[in-house]
Amino acid sequence: MDYEFLLGFAPRIFDVVHRDRSFWERWNFRLERERTRFFTFSYVYDGSGTLERNGQAWQLEAGSMFQIGAGECMRVQTSSEDTLKFYSVHYRYGDLQWDGLKADWNEAEKSLPLPDVWTEREHSLLGETFGALYADWNSKRIGYEWQVKSGFLQLVKSMMEGQSKSLSLEQEPMESIVQKAVEYMLTHYRRTLTREELAEHASLSPGYFSVIFKQYTGLTPIQYLTRIRLDHAKRLLRGSRLPIREVAEQAGFSDSFYFTRIFGRETGISPRNYRNG
Repeated sequence: MDYEFLLGFAPRIFDVVHRDRSFWERWNFRLERERTRFFTFSYVYDGSGTLERNGQAWQLEAGSMFQIGAGECMRVQTSSEDTLKFYSVHYRYGDLQWDGLKADWNEAEKSLPLPDVWTEREHSLLGETFGALYADWNSKRIGYEWQVKSGFLQLVKSMMEGQSKSLSLEQEPMESIVQKAVEYMLTHYRRTLTREELAEHASLSPGYFSVIFKQYTGLTPIQYLTRIRLDHAKRLLRGSRLPIREVAEQAGFSDSFYFTRIFGRETGISPRNYRNG
């Protein structure tokens, strides 16, 4: 599960459309774009047809999920006998990364980290989900954009979780390894912990451990450890009158000045002001 991607995934939805028989009749059962303007995320609930993207072709049927990138050449065809029916979300998105209180946003050029086309065999609820997105978008009620965006984010997360479960068995233990590393941090965060020690505990090389850890959590091991320590420090600041120096020590920071700097960078206020706020 690529939580690093999800943490930075910031979509803007431009439209939610429904392609049914009345649509296809107007376009002679053929839809072509020389260069698409948006990313497209679609679900087929009935009928059959074909999708061509940049010279590659796929068969579509009920349960098919497909995505099309921005700026691509694409063609979708169907027939009057078994007309393809699907919902699509048209969107663009950026990669939003936070460094303390500062954000860095870059517009993405690649499609979601999912297959171009795949089939959801257990898809009975997907039609309802996409139908709700379509209804909410066209209702134009107050807050409809946020409602659709929230539903789309959850949908993407669910699809990525489903793809993760379908990976080969040899990849599955990695999530367990990362979880054990997190549990080790939670138990030993007051000690001085290094990336090398955490990697050794996981029986992996430091470099590979860091890559796997960030893939599953969205953070480096040390960033994750710092979050754990800061959360413990916040509880101590709110629930005790310990001096800042002792709060830092009990939270795993050997240097109270470093603790104050990191705390301010992540929260925007000093430990003392957080306590009194």
